[in-house]
Amino acid sequence: MASPLSSLKYLNLGGIDLHKETNWLPFVATMLPSLSELHLSACDLNDISPSLEYVNLTSLANNNLQHLDLSSNMFCGSNIPSILGNLSSLITLSIGSNDFSDPEWIPPFQLSILHLGNTNQDGDKFSRIVEGIDELDLSNNSLKGDISNVTLNASFIFLDHNNFTGRLPRISPMVIEMDLSHNSFSGSIPRYWENMKYLSRINLWRKNEFSGTIPTKMPQALEVIILRANQFEGNIPTEFQSLSSLFHLDLSHNKLSGSLPQRTVDLSANNLSGEIPSELFEQLIQVQTLNLSYNHFMGTIPKTIGGMKNLESLDLSNNKLSELCGAPLKKCTTEGEEEDPENRKHPEDGSDPLRESLYLGMGVGFAVGFWGICGSLLLIRKWRHTYYRFLDRVADKLYVTWMLNLSTC
Repeated sequence: MASPLSSLKYLNLGGIDLHKETNWLPFVATMLPSLSELHLSACDLNDISPSLEYVNLTSLANNNLQHLDLSSNMFCGSNIPSILGNLSSLITLSIGSNDFSDPEWIPPFQLSILHLGNTNQDGDKFSRIVEGIDELDLSNNSLKGDISNVTLNASFIFLDHNNFTGRLPRISPMVIEMDLSHNSFSGSIPRYWENMKYLSRINLWRKNEFSGTIPTKMPQALEVIILRANQFEGNIPTEFQSLSSLFHLDLSHNKLSGSLPQRTVDLSANNLSGEIPSELFEQLIQVQTLNLSYNHFMGTIPKTIGGMKNLESLDLSNNKLSELCGAPLKKCTTEGEEEDPENRKHPEDGSDPLRESLYLGMGVGFAVGFWGICGSLLLIRKWRHTYYRFLDRVADKLYVTWMLNLSTC
């Protein structure tokens, strides 16, 4: 008998509690023969073994399933179920945020997308996993070793929060996003990175010990550059000004020196000096966060800062800046210039028209409000009696409510 759902190709049950279901796998294998994409993320699934005795391996091998998401469940144990190896058509496998820990398991099929993040993978099997993968997520594991001789052909590479050491691996020029933070990589940024014309985001933050100078030529498509907390030194390349798509640049906690280029975001805790260029604020009109703290800037803060309409957070602390100029402030002075006498404050004469107007308005408002209510009650007997009856009803209602509550205690 044909299944009533035999034509179903897409099924998403993510977030539904299925922890009591034991036959979901044979149901997929036999009752949904056309299914190509299945999402069972966060379904509280905790054991795949009860399903295995009901599975027809032949039907499973002939299944058309190409995309399988079992992430954020409660699978655990010392092995990743070998039954997944029978899904010969599988292209995308996402089993991240589970507790698998098999050091020997290697995907036995040709995947394009593999998400194994936060699954307690360990050992040095990295080179055997990544072959042929176009989207690779192995973040938050315990993978280790020197992978400098490995070639990564993936477009999306997430290897953060592991224990990789040595120089960076060889990376495809077609890469789009790359997160290698929270490892123990060292060495310098390869010069060939300038040829990665599609690279938009790169993160080399934390625990890494990259050194040397920052390359003067970087991919033009870059939107996010995070090189925070490394050992980079030398000047900040002025070529960063030409990265028109860049909206987040974090070079803080390095050993950079020299003057400030005109396009930056987070450059705190370096040795930057000189005046802040006025062009900086004119060209960063889309920036939401700007951090230049703990440097050696001096002079005034340019009035062009008023043009940063999207600015939400500004930190210029711990520098040698003197004052802020521009609207809405009154005209401020620079060295050798005297302030306009008309703009000086004279606190000794006690005159402040704005404050006087405020106090006068408060007094008049109080007098009008007080006598408008109390005077009406005194002069109009009907209003006075109505007001007193209203107070009596409120008091009676409160008394009755209180007595009822007291009697039920």
